[in-house]
Amino acid sequence: MLSLIQGDIFQQQFEAIVLPSDIALLKAPGLQQLHHQLQQQCNEFKTNQTILSQIQQTSVITLSINHNQFKYIIHCIVPKQDINTKELSMSLLLEILFQNIFYEISFQKIKSILIPVLGCDNADFSIIEFLNTFKLIYEDQRQNFIDVKFILISQSQQEYELIKKYFQIANPNTLTINDIYQTIPQGNSTSITEKFKQYIQQNIKNNEIQKSNFSDGSEIAQYRKEYNANLSKKQQQDQQILGNSLGNSLNQNINQNNIHYQSENLKQQQIDRLQQSNQSIIITSAPLLQQNTMFLTLFIQIDNIILEQKDLIKFMLQVCYDLYKLHQQLFQNIENVEQSNQLFNYKLYYNQSANLNELQPYCPPEMSENQYISETHDSYSIGKFFKMVLEINYKSDQEDLQQINQIQQLLDKLISQANQRPQIDDIFNFLLSLQLDESLIEYWTQVQKNINYFYRKRGNMQKISDIKKQMLMKISPIYLNNYKTEDQYQDLNQQLNHQDSNSSLFNNIQQIKFKQDCEYAQREQNYKFCQIDCVVIPVDKYQFKQSLPTYIKFDSILDKVLDKIINLAQKDKEHYLQSIRSYVPIFGCNSILLVFCPNQNQTVEGQIQLTNCFSDILLYTLKCQKINTFCLCLDEISKKLIVNQNDLSMNILIKSFEETCNKSPDPIIWNEIQFNNQKWIVVKKNPFKLKLLEQSIIIHNQDITQIKGIDAIVNVTDPHLSNQGGICKAIFQAAGENLLVQEIKMMFQKLGKKQLDTSEVVVTKSYNLELENGPKYIFHTVGPKYNSQDPQKSIEQLSKCIFNILQKCQEYKISSIAIPPISARNCDFPKYQCAQIFYSAFLKFQFKNQMSIHIIDVIDNIVEIFQIIFKGEKLRQTIHSKIDFTPPTDCLVCPIDINNYNSQALKRIIELAGPSFQNELEYQIKNYQKKDDQKQCQSFLLQGHKMKFNNIYQILMISKPLNIIDKQTLLYQVFFQILVETFLKKKFTSITILFYSILQQFLNNQDDLIKNGGEQAINIFQKAIQNYQEKYLQECGKITILSNVAQFCTDCELIFK
Repeated sequence: MLSLIQGDIFQQQFEAIVLPSDIALLKAPGLQQLHHQLQQQCNEFKTNQTILSQIQQTSVITLSINHNQFKYIIHCIVPKQDINTKELSMSLLLEILFQNIFYEISFQKIKSILIPVLGCDNADFSIIEFLNTFKLIYEDQRQNFIDVKFILISQSQQEYELIKKYFQIANPNTLTINDIYQTIPQGNSTSITEKFKQYIQQNIKNNEIQKSNFSDGSEIAQYRKEYNANLSKKQQQDQQILGNSLGNSLNQNINQNNIHYQSENLKQQQIDRLQQSNQSIIITSAPLLQQNTMFLTLFIQIDNIILEQKDLIKFMLQVCYDLYKLHQQLFQNIENVEQSNQLFNYKLYYNQSANLNELQPYCPPEMSENQYISETHDSYSIGKFFKMVLEINYKSDQEDLQQINQIQQLLDKLISQANQRPQIDDIFNFLLSLQLDESLIEYWTQVQKNINYFYRKRGNMQKISDIKKQMLMKISPIYLNNYKTEDQYQDLNQQLNHQDSNSSLFNNIQQIKFKQDCEYAQREQNYKFCQIDCVVIPVDKYQFKQSLPTYIKFDSILDKVLDKIINLAQKDKEHYLQSIRSYVPIFGCNSILLVFCPNQNQTVEGQIQLTNCFSDILLYTLKCQKINTFCLCLDEISKKLIVNQNDLSMNILIKSFEETCNKSPDPIIWNEIQFNNQKWIVVKKNPFKLKLLEQSIIIHNQDITQIKGIDAIVNVTDPHLSNQGGICKAIFQAAGENLLVQEIKMMFQKLGKKQLDTSEVVVTKSYNLELENGPKYIFHTVGPKYNSQDPQKSIEQLSKCIFNILQKCQEYKISSIAIPPISARNCDFPKYQCAQIFYSAFLKFQFKNQMSIHIIDVIDNIVEIFQIIFKGEKLRQTIHSKIDFTPPTDCLVCPIDINNYNSQALKRIIELAGPSFQNELEYQIKNYQKKDDQKQCQSFLLQGHKMKFNNIYQILMISKPLNIIDKQTLLYQVFFQILVETFLKKKFTSITILFYSILQQFLNNQDDLIKNGGEQAINIFQKAIQNYQEKYLQECGKITILSNVAQFCTDCELIFK
C-alpha cells in the first residue's frame, strides 16, 4: 500500500524512516530534533565498523534504535555528481539507491516505512526524477511488498500538490495510491492524531482513564449533544455578563465554565477535523481533560548545529550572550520575546504548554513537579542544550580531553538541583576562562563586563523570575479565576478615556508609578548587605577542607586547581596567598582570597606576623588583583594565623590593621560590620583625587547609577536619545524609563527637531535616581565616534562635547557632576588619547566657580588609564637602575632559560621575591616540560610575592623562541608576545621590561648583541608596538625600560619616548 502525506517527518509514527544523508552520516536533516542519542549511535557505528571506508554514494545503512516512534533508521547516501560518478547517469544512481532501500526493507522485514520526497534544496536531481525512479522500482517489486505500507511524505504544501497531481496522472492502472491525506501543515508542531495519542497516554499514566476502543461514533454523538447544550448555556451567560456594570467582577463559577467551554470547543474542533480526514482513525475513548496546570520554560530551537572543536567555546559564549539579550527584552516588557542567531542556526524563546512533553528536554524538574520557577531555571535549559550539542558533535581526542572534561563537569552542574546551579554570568565567566583564541579575548571581555553588571545587580535575577511567573499566570486557568479578563481591562480603559482631562489622568498614573518605584528602591536599598568584590578566607594548609567556613562551597571542577594551590602553600614556611574564582552567595561576590596559615614559629611575635599578613592582603587584593572592595574577619585571621594569641586583644588587631592601611601606597577606607556574631572589616579603595586649577578631580571605579552626593550625571547616548544598551540603558531603567522618555519627547517638541547633533548636550530630571541623595539632573550628550581617517575632527568633537557639559554645569549652577569616559568604550576612541583630551579640556575651560568632577567607570583598566594621564606620568620612559629599585609597576618582565636559572637578573628576582616565588616558578616549569607540544616563546606569569612590598605585583618570565635563526625576527616575536601577555590577556596598564637582560639572554654572542642591540632593538620594539595596536585595535599601556647599563639607557632614551 502506498500513501502520500504532508507534514513533519518526526511527528509520524512508523516502524522505520528513511533519512537522506552524506557519506559521513552527519547531515541527516532534523536528526538532532528527534533525539540526540540517534546521532550518538551513528557516531558509534562509524567508530565500530571497519567497513566504513566502503561506504559510498547510493549505500544504505540501517540502524536499529531504541525510540518510541521508530525501530529503524535507514540512512541512504544521496548520490551527487562528482569525479567518482561522472560516468554514471543520475537516473542510474537513483535506481541503485532505491534497490538498496527495498532490499533493506525486505531483509529487516519492515511492515511500514516513511520515505521523504527528495529532489529539493542542494540535491543534484529534481523531484520528478525522484518520483520517476521510485515508481519504476515500486512497480517492479510491488508483488514482493504487498503487506508493506509505504508512505511518501512531503514537508511543504507546494510539493504535496505536485506529487499528488503526479500520481493521479501517471499510469493510474498500474500505480495506485490507496490513501491520500494531509496532516497539519509544517508550521504546526503536532498533528491532530498525535495530540489525541498524547492526550490518551497522559491520562493512562495518571490512572485517570482506562483503555477502550470505539468505531461506531456513538460517544462522539453523545459528546456533541452535551457540547451544544453547554454552548447555548454559555451564550446566555455571556449576555448577562455584558449587561452588568464594569465594576462587577466575574463570578468564579463562570470563569471555571469558560475554561471548560474552551476545552470543549477545542475538542469539538479536533473531532470535526478528524471526520474530514480521508483516512479512518481509531480513537481511544476518554473523558474531558480539565487543564489546571501550565508549564513554561526557556526553549532552544536548533537546526543542524555542526561545530568544529575550535568553535565550541565561542558557540557556548554566544548562547549565554543571546540569553542575556533575551532577559533584557523581558525588562522592556516586550511580548513574545525571542533571540535568533543566524551564525549557529538556533533561536531562544520562552515556550508555554499544558503538555509537558512539548517542552522537553529543556523543562527543569522544579517546573515539571510543582511549576516552581527558580532563578537558575534558564541555566538548566542551556545546560541541557549544551550537553546535547556536545554529545552530538564531539568525540574528544587526547589534546582537548581536559577542556572537554571541564565543560562536562560544568554541564553536570547546570542540570543538577536548582540551588546548586551557577548563574548565567558565572557560566559565561567560566567559559571565557577556557577561551584560547587571542583575537576574541578583547571582544568577549567587554561583553563580560556588561553581563556581570546585569546579573549581579541586586534584584535583577528575582525580577526575571517574577516576569516569568507573570507570563505563566497569564496563560494559566488559575490566573483566569482570580484576575480580570482582557475584555474587562479594555472596558476599563474606555471608561478612563472618557475622563475630562486625558493629560491629568496620565500624570496621575505616572505619579502612582513613581511612588511605587520609590518604595521599591527604598526596600532594595535596605536589603543590601554590602557590595564587595572579594572575601578573604584564612585556612589551614594541612587541613584545608576542615578549615573552610560553612558558607564556602567549592565546585568539584576546581579540585585540581585547589590541589596545586595547597601543594604550593605547604612548601612555603610563611603565610601563602592565592585567589580563586568561585561564587559566594552570602556576599554576592565571585572571588575568594585564600590565606594559608604559616608554619609555627615561636620566635616571631604574633603582631609582626599579623602586620606582614595584612600588608600582603592589601597589596594582593588592591594591586595584584585590582579589586576595589573586599572584606575579611579579624577574629578568623588571628585564630588561624597566629600561634600564641594570649597577648593579642581585639584592640591590638584593629590597631595593627589600621597601621597597615596607613602605609598602603594607595589611600583606602574601611568600616567595621557585624556578621555571624563576628567583627568583619570591609576595605575599599579611596578614589584618586587631585586639584586641577582649583577644581577637584576624582577618578574612581563606580557604577554611575549608584553614585550619591552629586548634582548631575552624564548619559552618553545616540542622537535620538533612545534607550539603547550599556550604560545608557542602565540609566534609563534606574531613573524610570516611562518618565524619562516622556520628558525627552516633550523636549524634542520644544526644540523643534527629532535628534541631537554630535557633542550637543541637553538636560532632564533624574526622577528615581534622585532618591537617597542621588543626582538631580541627567546631562544627555552624543559622544563622537572615532574616525581614523580624520582623527583631528574626532578630537575636536570630543573636546567640544566636554566643553558643552562644563558649560551646562555653569548654567545650572551645578557644583558636582559624574562623567563617564565619553567615547572610550563603544565609539572606538583610543583610551589614552581620550584621557588626554579630558585633561586638556579641563585645563582650557574657564571655570566661574569651584566644582567637583567625578570621572567614573566600572572597567578598572579605563579608570587606571585616566589616573595615569591625570597624574602626568610618561607612557614611555627609560630608567637607569638596578632591579632592587624598580619603580611601581603592574608587571616586571624578565627573560628565563627553562633549563638553567643562571642569569643574574633571575637570580636577583628570586632573592627579592623569596622562596614562595621560586616554588611557584619551578612548579609551572615542571608542568610545562611534561607537555608534548611545547610552544615557542613560552611565558610564565607569577605573583610578585615579597616584591609586592616594592610595588612589583606580577612577574612575567619569558623564554627564548625555538628554531628561529634570524635575530631580528626572534626579538620581534619576543616583544610582540610580551605585549599580548600583558596588555591584551591580563589588561595591565603598566609594565617594566628588563630590556638589556632580554638581549643578553636571547642573543648568542657579543657580535649579535652589538649588531642588534641598542637603537636596532628599540626600533624592533617600536614596530612590535605599532603592529600590536593595529592588529588588536587598542593602545599599549605605560611601558618602562629598565637597565643598569648607562650607555644603553642613553641610546634608548633618545628614541623611546
